[in-house]
Amino acid sequence: MRIGSRMWLAFGVLVALVDGAASAQPYTYPPYPPYSPYPPYSPYPPPLAYPTARRYRVADPTARRHLYLAVGPVGNFVLGQSGPLNLLDSGAGLETTFGARLSRVVALEFNWQATWHGTDPHFFVGDTIGFEAFTLDFKFYPITGLVQPYFTVGAGGYGVDDGFSAFAQGPGYEVGGGIDFWCGPWVTLGAKVQYRGVVLTDFNLYLDDTYLSLLVVSANIAGRF
Repeated sequence: MRIGSRMWLAFGVLVALVDGAASAQPYTYPPYPPYSPYPPYSPYPPPLAYPTARRYRVADPTARRHLYLAVGPVGNFVLGQSGPLNLLDSGAGLETTFGARLSRVVALEFNWQATWHGTDPHFFVGDTIGFEAFTLDFKFYPITGLVQPYFTVGAGGYGVDDGFSAFAQGPGYEVGGGIDFWCGPWVTLGAKVQYRGVVLTDFNLYLDDTYLSLLVVSANIAGRF
């Protein structure tokens, strides 16, 4: 009986020594799987420290589909003109634009432009004549963001009047480019430069035609909705 008690006592002391030695050793973390994206102390994601994240694509408000209305001053500079007399001097006026942004890279706009020009009073009544343009332009945006450069191509109808009646009309085309500065989701400031080629028919008593080469420079403020 005494021998059995001593054996149980010796076994208990041995267990206690082994347990104390194990507790004194530093804890060794389990192997870190090379494919795991989580820290080496656990191959599994903690439930709160690494919540599942979803990626959402945030729409660019400057490239959304929308309508816009723009107004601003315009300068119409005569680069050259054919015909027996100089029809127009350079002039200035106003431009109004109504457009639609069709996609991130394409917009379509209708422009009405009226400018007033000096001319030779020997051939026209008064010393100022008006030049009107009704054009339809495509705009192409290579990049989007708060600053958006673009280039344009379009065509339209043009007319000249002397304050009493229109006396010459004709077709034309225009190409150019510009830039829009977004001041917010609803307002932009812009500038545009275009070359314009216009054919005017029957602009004098001899029914002569003339070809006008024009450089059109404009600025605008636009409301977008």
